[in-house]
Amino acid sequence: MVFIDTGSPFRNPPRPIVEETTWNHPSNVEQRDYLQVEKDAWAARGQIGHIPVSVVTVEYSPADIDASPFASEQAMMRDNVEAQQGWLVLSPSAEQIVVQTSHAVEEDDPQLVIDVILDVLEAARGQS
Repeated sequence: MVFIDTGSPFRNPPRPIVEETTWNHPSNVEQRDYLQVEKDAWAARGQIGHIPVSVVTVEYSPADIDASPFASEQAMMRDNVEAQQGWLVLSPSAEQIVVQTSHAVEEDDPQLVIDVILDVLEAARGQS
């Protein structure tokens, strides 16, 4: 299992995010309450077995944080590395890989994402 900069849920999401993610927003074709789904997934975290898990986490620079227009997003960016450690409870073999890219890790460093996925696949095959 590979997580790419998958943080914990927003504590106090900015109004535009709340509005755009409500179940009845015209752009929400799946009609899901995405903020609630995130909160539920986070609350349900627990060990799922001894499986390979890698969490690729962006460590944002002070410039990234200062450029953010939302106060709650800035707070989330400040503790991003620590917050994503919450996913490590899924497996005793979970690891966190900290990178300095934008949130779009797969665009900024596609080879890194490919390598992490291949490493997890290789580790999973080794457990068979």
